[in-house]
Formats: sequence, structure tokens, C-alpha cells
Amino acid sequence: KAMVNPLSIPADAARVTTGTALATVDAVVDAMANVFHKEEVDEKILLAAAPQSSVYDLADPMLDISAAVYPLVQLRRATTLKLQKLQGERGLTDQDITEMKQAHMEEQVLLEQVKSGDAKKAEDYKKANDEIDSIKKSTNLTDGDWPIFCHYFDILSLPKTAPQIKSELAINSDYIKEFLVLFGGEDFNIDAVQGTVDRCSGYTLVYMDDDFTSKDFLGFQSEVVFGIYVSECSEKIVVVFRGSVVANDWITNIQVNATDLKLPGPDSPDATTYGKVHKGFYDYLFGPTRNGDGKMGSKADEIMDHIHRLLEVHPKFQIHVTGHSLGGALSTMMAFRAALDDRIKNTVFNVSFASPFVGNQEFRNDFQRLEAQNKIRHLRVSNDDDVVPLIPYMTLFSPPGMTYKHVGMNVKLYNKSFLRPEFRIAYPKVGSWLNEINNAIHSNIFLGLTIMNVPFHLCPEYRARLDAARSGLKKTYLETLYSDEDIVGPLNELRLPQSPVPALTDASDGSSEDSVDMK
Repeated sequence: KAMVNPLSIPADAARVTTGTALATVDAVVDAMANVFHKEEVDEKILLAAAPQSSVYDLADPMLDISAAVYPLVQLRRATTLKLQKLQGERGLTDQDITEMKQAHMEEQVLLEQVKSGDAKKAEDYKKANDEIDSIKKSTNLTDGDWPIFCHYFDILSLPKTAPQIKSELAINSDYIKEFLVLFGGEDFNIDAVQGTVDRCSGYTLVYMDDDFTSKDFLGFQSEVVFGIYVSECSEKIVVVFRGSVVANDWITNIQVNATDLKLPGPDSPDATTYGKVHKGFYDYLFGPTRNGDGKMGSKADEIMDHIHRLLEVHPKFQIHVTGHSLGGALSTMMAFRAALDDRIKNTVFNVSFASPFVGNQEFRNDFQRLEAQNKIRHLRVSNDDDVVPLIPYMTLFSPPGMTYKHVGMNVKLYNKSFLRPEFRIAYPKVGSWLNEINNAIHSNIFLGLTIMNVPFHLCPEYRARLDAARSGLKKTYLETLYSDEDIVGPLNELRLPQSPVPALTDASDGSSEDSVDMK
């Protein structure tokens, strides 16, 4: 019999959830906890003429980037496989491929210079073409082979602007058609990149670490995949993590054991511990792995090196870290790591989507101390009915029975009905045990787990709900939420000297949720 792929179920056909029952429980607990439910957006969390970005404007481009990284990585992987196949068929060595790529890239640079009117480069351009003819002769390549190799080189080359990425995905979508349909449809993924272009054509992908994505369908060789964008127009450096795609990623997700969050890394002799976090996520990001140059080191250290180099060129730029699903969890740990670095002077912004739990109460305490010091801001976006933000609820053995806690300012997006608003603002309010109960209910996996929830986890549904809540979120500002004691409690008291979080000076070397419903 034909099997039904739950990922292919349209969200509109999967609306049978536990929402009605949960709404009733919400009402009782919220009444006990004196939680706000209002028809209008509370004036205290709005700014008439705010210089800062609204919650919508923060989340909007980050969702585009988090969604676009899936097909982009898949296109690069498919292209790499095609390149390797053609290389084998033509009997070429890795050194041959390197020389061919260098010759092609040099010829393209010279061609652009000649086109711009630099006549002095005409002779250099001719020499570059002669070099290409010599390579073709020595490797027995035909005139028909060379353009195919060059096409693959162009797809894999960086840096690349958002318009260039959009064009390549559109032209080469047949390479990854099955993946596009599975993940949410070809049109959605192309539109996600188009959204990035529309909002800021200055986004440029300057680095992509996907060298060791899986070579087989199970994906057991997979490692952390991330990209780094630079936006001149919005003055941002954006680190994006790809979410779960291959089997190894899901195995990492399913593991529930915790480990000490030792930074800058588990083997650092002077490491500081910041509570406990999901062991799989920690090992993924901070454990030893292969870097692009073949050396061993953690992905976190590699990312910090990139950030430091980019900040030397753009010292005033803000660091934004984002991701969806597993990528959201990794983004939270990476943003925490970056916020501890005293060489980063501006606030680090973490915008996560559909993130599972990351750490325990002690990790939350340290995270909130960084928030109190304006070192970090976390906008955690989740969908009602999405099961992934409800897992892992607690550890089994290591340590036994430890419950996980969410961090940051949560914007929970709903499929609006007469029982539900468009979104709810919530934060683990400092010192409020009644709201801890409310948070536990909203984060209870047993009230949200069903096979029909799968579509609610995917990026298309996040985009639909974010846009549906656009009007209210456009009038809501993250910094104003963080300054509202009705939401965060006495967060500012954590700035006192007796509760600092130790900073990492040179690390690269070596409460329940109070909520406000929004209509």
C-alpha cells in the first residue's frame, strides 16, 4: 500500500489539534498568574516612533535566511556530487579540478574588468584564455566539457549576493526538485530568497561551511552546516544554521541527555561552566570536528574566527544569529557564546524559529544575566501546534529527570480563531512561580504531540503565521518588551555585581512565562 508522507500534508488539512482543550487550561492558569489578555496591544509595549526594529522587522529577514539555507545547501550538495561524478568520468585529479577552478575564476574577473573599460587588462584576459586552452589540452577536455565544469564552479563559488543566489536556485531548481517539494514547495523556497532580495539586496553570502554534508541517504557523515551573510545596508553580520535534514541531525535531536556547557570548549583548561545543555547540540557545535582546511577544531571556534575578522572590517555591525529547528537551538548556544566575548561590543541578537529546548534552569539564569547586561537579546518564534519546541522535555539518565527550560522572548504564533489570538508574547519572568506553571503547560509535549503537527513545524507555515500577525508585530518592539517589568520581572536587578556572567576574553584561542495575547 502507498505510504502517506506526513511532510506532504498541507497545513490547512491538519488543523485538528488539542488547541481547544489547551485554551481552556490557559484561561485557568493565566487567571491565577494574573497574565495579560487584551483585545488591543498594550501601549506599554509599543513605540510610536521607535528607532529600533519592530519584532516583525527583526524576524522577517531572519526567517527568509533560515528558510533559504535549506535549498541553498541542497543545491550546493547536488552540484558537488555532479562535479565529482564528471571528474571521475573524465579521469581528473583533485589538483586538476583546483587548477581548472582557479583559471576559470581568474578569467571571469579579467572579463569583467575588460567589460568595464579597462583596456590594460585585455592582454591579461587573452593570456588567461590561453591558460584555459592549455589546461583543456593537458586534461583531454573537449570544448563541450569546459562550460559544464565552469557552471558547477560558479554555483559553488563565494561570495554571492542574494540576487545571484535567487537566480541560481531558479535556474537549477531541477537539481533539487524532490527536496523542494518535500520541504514546502519549489515556489516557497524561491520566494524565500526573493524576500531577502526585496528587503535588502545588500545581503551577501560570504562563507558557507557545508563541506561535510552527508554522502549517503542516511546522512551519518553530516556535521553542522552554517553560512555567514554580511549586509551593508542594515549593518549586520548574520550567522545562519541549517536545521534538521538528514538522519544524523535527527539522531542528534532525539538524544535527551544533558552535559555541562563548558566554554570556550570541553577541552579548554580554563573553561567556565554555564549550566547544562542538550548533549547532542553541545557536541555538535563545541566538540572537535573537521574544518574546511582539514584541521580539527570546533565549529563554534571557527565561527568566532569569522566573526572577529568581519568585525575588524565592520566594527559597528551587529551580530545576528538565526536558524530553524535544530538550527534554532544551535543559534541560541552560538549567540550565548558570542555574547560572552568582550571583544564584541554591540548586543548580540538571536532570532530562532521552531527551536527545541536547549538548557536547564542554571543555563537560563546565566542567559538572563547576559540579557540584563544588554549583551544578548533573543527573539524565539514558535508556532502553536509545532511539537519541536516542546522537546526534549526532560533528561532520562544524564542527569536523571532534569527538566529543560526555554530562554528569551517568545513570540508564539497561532492559527487565529475565536479561541486564539494571532500571537502571544511570553518571557520566563524572573521570580514568578505561578508563571512557571503557565510556561510548563505551554511547553507540555503531551498536550501537543500528534502526527498531524508535522506541517506546523515547516517554514511555509511559519511564514504564513508571521505575515498574518504582521500588523500587531509591526507595532511591537523587542527592546520595549525587555524593559517592561510586567513581562520580564526584576530582570534589571541581575545587573548587580553579585550576579555577573564571566566573559571570555580570548576564547577563540584555545521562572515561567508571563504572556500577553495579541489580537
